[in-house]
Amino acid sequence: MKLSVLVTSILLGVCSAAANADKDTTCDGPNMTYAEASNYFSGTSGQQLVGPYNIYYRMRSCDGNNSCTNWLYQVAYAPDNRDAVYLAKGVGSTIEVFINYMGSMIDCGSIGSPYLECKDPTSYLSYKGYLTNHCFRMVAHEAKSINDGLGDYDDGEDILFGNF
Repeated sequence: MKLSVLVTSILLGVCSAAANADKDTTCDGPNMTYAEASNYFSGTSGQQLVGPYNIYYRMRSCDGNNSCTNWLYQVAYAPDNRDAVYLAKGVGSTIEVFINYMGSMIDCGSIGSPYLECKDPTSYLSYKGYLTNHCFRMVAHEAKSINDGLGDYDDGEDILFGNF
């Protein structure tokens, strides 16, 4: 989804200020290990659901000196049951992480990678983050100039987040 469409949908919703919006989408802990991921599979291969996620958006205004307002934060899109994190295991020993993102399956990398990256094929957004044994958090970031001649800009993030 392009950021302009996403921002429009957010403006139609209700934004609420939060001093520390991260507390609602914090995912602490080490990355999921190969052994933990293997527990999702009863056989040697296949695809397994890990859990669903929500898409959050937060935005703030910043001046040319990088002084910013508090984040405005809300659920931007509540996915249906298909929009979730999946693991896929083939004949080899690699276990891939996929997300179903608004109807498209997107490969985010392998278990054992230092971080995951999911590139939205319908836009320029690239989500980076991680999967633990209890949660999933990916973030796409964009700063957009206000063109006021003062260096002011709007700062925004899409956050894919789920607890399992």
